[in-house]
Amino acid sequence: MRDAVLEYFESFPDPSPVAVPIEPNQLDRIDDYLHYGWSWHRYRYCYRYPERLRILDAGCGTGLTTLGLARLNPGAAVLGLDASPRSLELAARRAETVGRLDVDFRQHDLDTPLPGGLGPFDFVVCRRVLGLVADPVRVLEHLARALDDRGLLLATFPAREGRRPIRQMRRAVEVLSTPAMGPTERADLGLELFRLLRPDHPIRQFETRHSGPAGPNRERFLRTYLGPDERDWDLADAIATLEQAGLKFLYVATGRPWRPDLAFLPGASESLQNRVADLSDQDRALLI
Repeated sequence: MRDAVLEYFESFPDPSPVAVPIEPNQLDRIDDYLHYGWSWHRYRYCYRYPERLRILDAGCGTGLTTLGLARLNPGAAVLGLDASPRSLELAARRAETVGRLDVDFRQHDLDTPLPGGLGPFDFVVCRRVLGLVADPVRVLEHLARALDDRGLLLATFPAREGRRPIRQMRRAVEVLSTPAMGPTERADLGLELFRLLRPDHPIRQFETRHSGPAGPNRERFLRTYLGPDERDWDLADAIATLEQAGLKFLYVATGRPWRPDLAFLPGASESLQNRVADLSDQDRALLI
């Protein structure tokens, strides 16, 4: 699995597009994600952190998140780790175009412990990694050991329900393609299938949300539907995975204030609202 994933990202570095210098608004979108994806500023009010924060982007790819972290935290020492040499080359070139930021990029396979001398880190981001590794718990254990005692980890888990359209299209391409087809031919087959979908089909609705009414282009189709198959989780499984790695679940990162009790209970009776309010954060998360 590891070799196939590395080969894929050497051919298709991520995040994309991989233009150097960075295209307008790309860092702004990353900033928005990081602002809502972690209650970092609120968390820092509770604890005294060093003036010079130590931040790790584990699985940094082409460096967009790494550079966003550096821009949001002036003066922080930010390190990006990734296994793909090509991705790291692009990340370093991008860093040269965005001004004076204290950012470093190094090659490292997250399946193995972090090299000595790295860390401890005050904040670790692990985006779009756990679904692609053979042992997510082991990777999280390595990252947990690199955290400061009061450090915070933001990890993303591919959502089982949200990935259903991706699994459907992957299966359709698999059963209709021939062994002689390469990735481009398989992508063109998938795009033909997409054009035949009725407007209310879940896959078309999924793509309308993510790529607009015109649907995916060939590059997006290759990345989304024909890339390495990812493990996925529901929320209970994700929390269990964190706990197996010795980490404590804190909250779900969303674009809105995290109120799991309101996920499906608007207008609930007062007694039901009170029962929800008495639940632990973990049990409340399972209501989402």
